[in-house]
Amino acid sequence: MGPEATLPGFFCSADEKSACARARAALPGMSLAFLCRGPGLHQALRGETPMQNTITVTVPHDLGIETAKKRLAERLEMLQRDYVDKIAHSEVTWSGDVATIRVSALGQQASAQMNVLPDMVRIEVQLPWLLAAIAGRVKEFVSRNASDVLKIGKS
Repeated sequence: MGPEATLPGFFCSADEKSACARARAALPGMSLAFLCRGPGLHQALRGETPMQNTITVTVPHDLGIETAKKRLAERLEMLQRDYVDKIAHSEVTWSGDVATIRVSALGQQASAQMNVLPDMVRIEVQLPWLLAAIAGRVKEFVSRNASDVLKIGKS
């Protein structure tokens, strides 16, 4: 059987349409457009691991590794304090020049690796498929915070 339209521009196979119907029944507050966006829902309902959305941000700096790490660590601590009432759990662990960040919010887990290099910081954020819709805002937030903290004039 061919794909059947669930919304204009959104297509599900017969099996996936059944999965969408089950999801709508289980999550009555969610919009059909949100539920039927791509394979993530269908994979999750089949017990498979949905694909994650990866965001990569690189920010150049002239601070040296230790100063950059110190500033980034301070900003991460500040963000943890500022968002403590909005985030269920967050943790930051450093191993050498690499920070691993895990955040749980809205029943979802996101993670990031922040690699501090002599002339730049490379940040990779892995968002679960359900949060992929806000990937642009997450990338802007990460980029703005990293750029701000790595400016030369900051102490």
